[in-house]
Amino acid sequence: MKESPNVLVIASGSIGVLQLPQYLMYLLLRKIKVKCIMTKTAANIIPPKSIAAYVDTFTDEAVYGGTVARVPHIALGEWATHVLVLPASANIIAKMAYGIADDLATTTVLSTKSPLMIFPNMGKVMAEQAVVVENVSKLKDRGYIVFDEFRTNYAVCKNIEETSLSLPPGQEFCDLMDRFLALKGGEIYGNVGN
Repeated sequence: MKESPNVLVIASGSIGVLQLPQYLMYLLLRKIKVKCIMTKTAANIIPPKSIAAYVDTFTDEAVYGGTVARVPHIALGEWATHVLVLPASANIIAKMAYGIADDLATTTVLSTKSPLMIFPNMGKVMAEQAVVVENVSKLKDRGYIVFDEFRTNYAVCKNIEETSLSLPPGQEFCDLMDRFLALKGGEIYGNVGN
């Protein structure tokens, strides 16, 4: 019998983090083992205890539902067979592009050999800034899988429809996960979003 993958979801501080429970359910319903790291900004948007109702949740300050490892970024990086950065803010993308490891999320990214998929989530103006485009390109060049399709969606802050880098809808996310979870550590395949 094939063993279920261990998916580590790293949630950063983008408005898409409000959809995190929905994406966790997509994974859990597929019998995938999931843990979650939330950045400080993500934890300011949605309480970690809410996410801990679904999966073991880790922040820089606390652990919800899991056990504390002496060196959590190493333990989580080794546990994960696959890593998702969902949603990925411009901030965490920049940190990953430059190897900045100043919190649990970014030190874990540097501590894993597992395939990593990034789901940028930001407005079009921010996403089209030269520095953001450059940072995303650096991550792609390193073999990270970046799902960076622009979509039209409801913009919470303006009450209008606008094009942005938003998270994929449910069935598309599940299809992407099927392809992503087929990867083993060290394997690379291009940008699955395009």
